[in-house]
Amino acid sequence: MTESRRVLHRGSTSPAAAVMIAVVLVAIVQAVQVWRELPLLIDADLPNPDSYYRLVLLRDRAPSAPFNWVARDNAPDGSWVHWSLPYSVTLWASHRPLRWLGIGEDEALRYAGGALTVLSVLLVAGFVGLAATRIAPARPVMVTGLVLASSVPMFAYGRVVQITHHIFMLVPLAAAAACLLQPPQLRRPSIDVLGGALLGLALWVSPETMPFLVGLAGVRLALRLQHAQSAALGPIAAGLVATTLLAWTVDPPPPGFSVWALDHISLAYVSLVVLLAGLLAAGDLCASRRVPLRRSLPALVVLGAIAVLSWLLLVPGARQGPQGLVPDELSRLFWGDIVELRGVRLTAEWIGFLTMPLAAAALAAVSGWRQRSLWHGALAMLALGYALLGIWHMRMGAAASVAAALAIAAGAATMRAMDPRNDGSLSARELGAALCVALLPHAQLIAYQLSLPAAVVEKIRQADATCSLAPIADTLNRLPSATFLTPLVSGPEFLYRTHHRVIAGPYHHNADGMLDSFRAWLDAGDGRVQEILRRRGIGYVLGCVRYQAALQGEAGQRTLMQRVVDGDVPEWLEPMPWPAGIQTGWRLYRVSLAQ
Repeated sequence: MTESRRVLHRGSTSPAAAVMIAVVLVAIVQAVQVWRELPLLIDADLPNPDSYYRLVLLRDRAPSAPFNWVARDNAPDGSWVHWSLPYSVTLWASHRPLRWLGIGEDEALRYAGGALTVLSVLLVAGFVGLAATRIAPARPVMVTGLVLASSVPMFAYGRVVQITHHIFMLVPLAAAAACLLQPPQLRRPSIDVLGGALLGLALWVSPETMPFLVGLAGVRLALRLQHAQSAALGPIAAGLVATTLLAWTVDPPPPGFSVWALDHISLAYVSLVVLLAGLLAAGDLCASRRVPLRRSLPALVVLGAIAVLSWLLLVPGARQGPQGLVPDELSRLFWGDIVELRGVRLTAEWIGFLTMPLAAAALAAVSGWRQRSLWHGALAMLALGYALLGIWHMRMGAAASVAAALAIAAGAATMRAMDPRNDGSLSARELGAALCVALLPHAQLIAYQLSLPAAVVEKIRQADATCSLAPIADTLNRLPSATFLTPLVSGPEFLYRTHHRVIAGPYHHNADGMLDSFRAWLDAGDGRVQEILRRRGIGYVLGCVRYQAALQGEAGQRTLMQRVVDGDVPEWLEPMPWPAGIQTGWRLYRVSLAQ
């Protein structure tokens, strides 16, 4: 079973030029969205609560304080957040030159955050293109730019107003792919060590990258099993284990977190990479002893299944998945409202999140079958796995686009029409197949736009405008520093725009604060809210019409949120009208409870 030498042909366009074209395609889309959304960044009108929370975390941080402590959340105690060091430190360092230029702290952090997101998108495109040059000629490399430029989830998180790690974490993954994807005859141990280290860095940035990490390692394992003369896997394992141990040493789980935390670098992921390194070592052993593929592949599959089962049994909470991170009561109240963690529902979402990963998986699988290439099959499995992850949890969609771009490059590389040497001898069928591959990204984007209900978009836009805190921030900041009861999702923006405290934002490690918030807003006269207000030292209640429907009572009972919005409040809440001229859906009350 030999690979076609045509896969390694670069064609008439140089690899560097092909990568540049791919990056330019993505940059054009980025430039358009930056032009449209830069005013929102300037006005601090950010769509994702995580963006506000990250800015609060960095802006309020004392010089000697850690990068994952928010003092004004979970009042009066403060709160630890699970976010890791690499993104926060990078953003902090990026904003310092803007401060030296005299730009204010808030503005410098926002502009640095937006620029970091845009730069991350371009770096992902560049590294994916570079990875494609290792396994494909120029034309499939350029197709990777089309895939990423038309990716709906990539640009949902890649907007200039998204100050989060969700694209940043893909940069080391794409760079690792550029190091690790290679033809069988190439041996570069130092690059493999770097690739393994980049996988460890991605895991450090966010454990969400774990499936991609395992998938890329699986691609190289497949190459090693099928081609015994290919580069050894030990350097990859060494880089991965070393970086993960470094991350665990430098950035362990914060106080109060389990040593097995699944949302932070921890013993859970140290054990994972050790098991994965053992699997890679077993692959090297099979290759060095020239064990036939018909024997080595089933043996490694069984070992992999044992490793997965051992990890699931060893790590507390691993079998429950993401939902196991929160108590049952909070899961019932909160989990279904996290848009990023819900599955796709609308027709447009199915098109935007599933089309390219599924098509790429099919193309790589067909090429793998025709070429009898196991590593093509492994890339197909990576793309297919992420297609399923993306429709299960929408936040996995951006990584699915990267997997799709890599798989489509590998699959398209085996098509005759993608090789310039065949341009004079192509059949209509071959030319049509290549055109379908090249045009599919545009077709899926057009289908997504046509199927997206305009009414849904307008409803979201109006709700966001009604409950923006910007119009009332000045009024709130004239009040003495106090603790407020606010809706969970508005907590991060409230912290960003005011000097006050909240009892919770939408972050699961503050489970007690989140439960107190839900119990207070859902109180229908049973007295729990008064106990919570006293215990938390809450001085003001701030509710908005947007959240009334989500916090309704049962059997006709009216909750505190419904009463606050309607103005029919208990006697211990004193209405505080807004100054003349302010149009808002927010309602503010001062708490006047007898001590």
